[in-house]
Amino acid sequence: MTKFKHLVRSLPVAAILLFSSQVQAQQVVTTIKPLQLIASAVMDGVAEPQQLLPDNASPHTFSLRPSDMQLITEADVIFWVGPDMEQFLVRPLQRTEAKIVQLYHSDHEHEASHDHSHGHSHGHSHGHSHSHDHHDHDHDSHIWLDPVNAAEIAVKMTAALVQLMPEQQTALMSNLTLFKERLAEVDKSIQEQLAPVQDKGFFVFHDAYGHFVEHFWTEFN
Repeated sequence: MTKFKHLVRSLPVAAILLFSSQVQAQQVVTTIKPLQLIASAVMDGVAEPQQLLPDNASPHTFSLRPSDMQLITEADVIFWVGPDMEQFLVRPLQRTEAKIVQLYHSDHEHEASHDHSHGHSHGHSHGHSHSHDHHDHDHDSHIWLDPVNAAEIAVKMTAALVQLMPEQQTALMSNLTLFKERLAEVDKSIQEQLAPVQDKGFFVFHDAYGHFVEHFWTEFN
């Protein structure tokens, strides 16, 4: 009888631990830091997404290590910008059963993919999700620098995560709302900072700010 009472008292704790392990078992992987930050905001209090590339690594020159490949193959969902940003991932992503969510699909890539699909039929699907951004800066895959795109990224991430963890839908949707509210505040703050220099030009050494300029300078013109 004593053992039975002890078992009954321990059941709630065991249930909590089991639920926690189930949540943590959902392996969410983001490729680069900006995506990891957005995913972390959406998943706050639910789980922590894994970041594939180190903070100081460039997706343009990165080479996968065996441990990176293991992370990819064990993932349940992978968020990446797309081949315009992480070209090195095109082949490795074909070796995982994870749901792959591509967040940016350039016009050029879309046309190539469309032409290719007429000539080949693949017998597998990874649940790819594509975002089509029709900007003047189609060559620039740094899409998160436009707050509108950042909000769209969060929405697409949330939709994929709700499918993966339906029991966490309320928390995920609440986090999404909060993220969009904070993003709007940041957007307004940046606009105020840039107002005094709206008629000034500038130059950079890396062509990565097309979406940023398009959003914030368009606001003034």
